[in-house]
Amino acid sequence: MTELRVSKIHCSHCAEELIGRMKEIFHTDDIYYEEESQTLSFPEEISRKDMERILSAEKIHFLKEEPEHYHHSHDHDEHDHHHSHSHHHHHSKEVSEKGIRIVFFLNFFFSILEFIFGSIFRSAAIQSDAVHDMGDALSIGFVWIFEKISTKHGNEKFSFGHRRFSLLGALITNLVLIIGSLFAIANALPRLIHPVEVNYSGMTIVAVIAIAVNGIAMWILSKGSSKSESLLNLHMLEDLAGWAAILIISFILRYKPWYFLDSLASLAIAGFILYEAVPSLKEIIEIFLEAVPDQVEYKKLLEEIGNVSGVHGVSHLHLWSVDGEDNNFNVTVFTDRKEIEETERIKEDILKIISPYHITCSTIEVDYDPEKWNTGYHGE
Repeated sequence: MTELRVSKIHCSHCAEELIGRMKEIFHTDDIYYEEESQTLSFPEEISRKDMERILSAEKIHFLKEEPEHYHHSHDHDEHDHHHSHSHHHHHSKEVSEKGIRIVFFLNFFFSILEFIFGSIFRSAAIQSDAVHDMGDALSIGFVWIFEKISTKHGNEKFSFGHRRFSLLGALITNLVLIIGSLFAIANALPRLIHPVEVNYSGMTIVAVIAIAVNGIAMWILSKGSSKSESLLNLHMLEDLAGWAAILIISFILRYKPWYFLDSLASLAIAGFILYEAVPSLKEIIEIFLEAVPDQVEYKKLLEEIGNVSGVHGVSHLHLWSVDGEDNNFNVTVFTDRKEIEETERIKEDILKIISPYHITCSTIEVDYDPEKWNTGYHGE
């Protein structure tokens, strides 16, 4: 058997379909794909060139690195090394999840206390920051829950996989932040015109505790190495800056009765939340509606595919984002060339065109149209 590593296949469902097609093409059941190591195994009588031709149509290519996993015929030391590496990764993940869980509970319960003490001390700034911290708590909670789900492979219910679950968490969080900020603005505006006396001593105490809580959260998250933890750490840093401003205002109010500063701080915090949340919500909705990603110039892409040698018509060109990072691509092109080599060459040329767009799953259909009935572009 020949064993070679290949570039990552989008999901287990795509891998199963691809292996099934290759078994039919090469008339053998001895073709296997090991997902974790990205290793493709096939009989030696199948040439690498023939296999590469099939894979290239799916934007999959052979990697130069040797496989990380080996058959049982390899020595025991290599097998043990791999097992040890997997155990370390699993342990790191457990530590990461534990840290995120602790930070979630810290933010969630403290944001509730902020709502309570913000009302007691009559501070609009504390109430606005409570909205912000509740949003952070929800973000952390959804990272904790939905990120786990989003890594699951496709099944009979979700054939494309579960990757959009992470977007669902972001959608709910953004809606909570926007609605909460609008309430905070509605509460702060009348108090800006008619300032209300606030308990500046209470503000000072809450601000000091908040800075301590956010500092602890940042320290816990700094132990992790995931991208999610880095982004959450940035949120904690923003919170620290907001609470530092509230602390400064509480000191000013000790000496000057400028109670409008509390309302100004509330409006500034709410405005900052809306500034971040509204564009994010727009982006998430566009992904759910399967809009063409912003970095893709649709007309230019259509023209480039139409200019591929041998192509005289393009139909059903679709490119959409799965989760804001990876994209899917479908297209049907028409040609008067029926040679297999020409068909494969057309597919390869199209794959080169779409290579900058981070396509993880593509379907390119080449239809034989000798009479050239299908010319130009045809939509649905």
